[in-house]
Amino acid sequence: MLYFVSLKLFTHFCHVLILIKWFILLI
Repeated sequence: MLYFVSLKLFTHFCHVLILIKWFILLI
């Protein structure tokens, strides 16, 4: 259970990082 939650948080964090990266590239 805890492993699944941490995995979900990790994937969410990766998505946020990718969005920030694209945002910086677009500017």
